[in-house]
Amino acid sequence: LGRAAWADCLPCWGGTYSTAAGAANASACRACGTGKYQQDLGATASADCKLCPPGSYSTGTAQNDSATCVACQPGRYQPSPGRTAASDCKPCRAGTYSPVFNATMEQTCAACDEGTYQPRAGMTAPSDCVGCPPGTYSTALGANRSAVCTPCASGRFQPTAG
Repeated sequence: LGRAAWADCLPCWGGTYSTAAGAANASACRACGTGKYQQDLGATASADCKLCPPGSYSTGTAQNDSATCVACQPGRYQPSPGRTAASDCKPCRAGTYSPVFNATMEQTCAACDEGTYQPRAGMTAPSDCVGCPPGTYSTALGANRSAVCTPCASGRFQPTAG
């Protein structure tokens, strides 16, 4: 026997949508693409799928919650919405670091202090910055190579690293 009420028609589940009227089964429900999620039942357009926010990405389809968007790890940032891979999270430049999850701007990456340098990208803590060796010094912020460490002048010494 036939169905008598609108409520007898089942909604597409979260993470999907359907533009088809008169659908007979769930195969008419299309998955939101990677980098997107959709929480509501019964969505009717691909525009109902929301982009994962900056600072995150999603590799799956048919995601039904913003919690499925994966945060960029410390030492990385990502300024654009709707990203689809961990590699979309850009590493902080050499000479900088960031302990922040979900960072959205390169400005989140802090420069290594004077007397230190950092030759690798994607670092997460000030302790990742390497101190200039004894007998040298540096006034540079955000240095990315040991060549910034200047030897002390004749008649002077510096006994500690950094």
